[in-house]
Amino acid sequence: LVATAVFTNGATQDYSWLVTWSAADEAKLTVSAAGVATGVAEGSATVTANLDGLTATLDVTVTAATLTSLALTPAAPTVAAGTTLQLTATGTFSDATTQDLTSQVTWTAPGSAVLTLSTSGLVTGVVPGSAAVTASLGDVTGSLTITVTAAVLSSITVTPSMPSGAKGTSVQLVATGHFTNDATQDLTS
Repeated sequence: LVATAVFTNGATQDYSWLVTWSAADEAKLTVSAAGVATGVAEGSATVTANLDGLTATLDVTVTAATLTSLALTPAAPTVAAGTTLQLTATGTFSDATTQDLTSQVTWTAPGSAVLTLSTSGLVTGVVPGSAAVTASLGDVTGSLTITVTAAVLSSITVTPSMPSGAKGTSVQLVATGHFTNDATQDLTS
């Protein structure tokens, strides 16, 4: 805040450093000795500048904290094709508080063929590559790049599961690999 003294000859001078600052409702707003007003809670408060019995007042309105940034995590995500990864969007507000906004943001992965992205921020890897993912709320956005790696072997099954045979005979076992992208492959040999 600035307190400007107006003299009888019409001259003006910044007296912000010389006046005594006060706020009528410090539950809503505080004012430092240097005239810096800090909002505490939503509402209005009258600020007064006083010097030698001369006063000036100003009504100040404190609004709700505003969203200043969105951080997406994990910060450098990697997901294998066929697997999923949940992203999180954390908002930082003008009062330095943070809030999980994952379910409130709009998630997008424009033109991506390497992954799918749900409205809740759940990523599913499709094919190897990388893609940009963006979360937005109002005019505040956050983004990151996700790397999709090749599908990995997640399990092996052997069939038949309960082999039996007469003495002296053989039974062919088959090992089947199951991959993260739902593909299967015969691993017997």
